Amino acid sequence: MFAHTKASLYGAAPEQRAGRDLRLDLFRGLALLFIFIDHIPNNVLSYMTLHSIAFSDAAEVFVFISGYAAATVYGKALERQGPIAATGHIYRRVWQLYVAHIFTFVLFAAAICYATLAVQNSTYSEDFGIDNFIDEPQVAIIKALLLQYQPQFFDILPIYMRTAIPTTRAGISILSPGNFSS
Repeated sequence: MFAHTKASLYGAAPEQRAGRDLRLDLFRGLALLFIFIDHIPNNVLSYMTLHSIAFSDAAEVFVFISGYAAATVYGKALERQGPIAATGHIYRRVWQLYVAHIFTFVLFAAAICYATLAVQNSTYSEDFGIDNFIDEPQVAIIKALLLQYQPQFFDILPIYMRTAIPTTRAGISILSPGNFSS
């Protein structure tokens, strides 16, 4: 009974998750923490993050680690199931991210509109880039569905979704088994 509950709560039982590299999760989590710290204005802790000592910041580290993790996952799918199944996995993941992005956008827009009305300050919606949505919602909804309208802090997932399919399809075509035979 508890094994079934454990598997359903955490996705899979520990003996089934043997292929997951927890080091990637650790460093992605640290990168997300540093991104959060860097976005807090006048924060003393931001002097100890990457953006103060390097040419890049934690966002680039997060994208790099996520790309590496995706390459290992979809590379294994390519080896085991072939290029068509691997491409299907990629499309399914992009669809999941798209749905999550739209759902989060709707919640964000509702929260900002409510906060704008509650504080009675119209510049609040402008600060978060949601003023176009309030002015012309019929246009903004279509642009949001097409990933063209992105309020502040909403530009990462669309970039990933727009680049995931072409780059992984190119990678799959390069790594297909027929390309390395001599």
